[in-house]
Amino acid sequence: MDLFHRHGARNNRKLIPLHSCIARFASAILRSEYSVSSLGISDDKEEQIEGQYYAKRVDIAVIDGNKPIASIGLKFVTSNYKQNNINYFENMLGETANLRRKNVDTPK
Repeated sequence: MDLFHRHGARNNRKLIPLHSCIARFASAILRSEYSVSSLGISDDKEEQIEGQYYAKRVDIAVIDGNKPIASIGLKFVTSNYKQNNINYFENMLGETANLRRKNVDTPK
């Protein structure tokens, strides 16, 4: 049984090779200035980032000390592309707005 069917369509375990590859690449570029957190590398966990409306576990996080300063989210439409492609795009926009809104400076 292949990885897709063994873990199911919505299980993130099948994305570990991709996440860890991108995380290792980011880590190599950033060197020791920042740490990178992702499934499949070092602590093998998704980092939770506080958003404006809800906390979000992110696929790949760049961390400065103890504070996440950047994240990379990946989505793959694995079935029913025609029906789901817009939903995935809209979900990613909402997740981005939630995380970015938390860090927007308000004019003083």
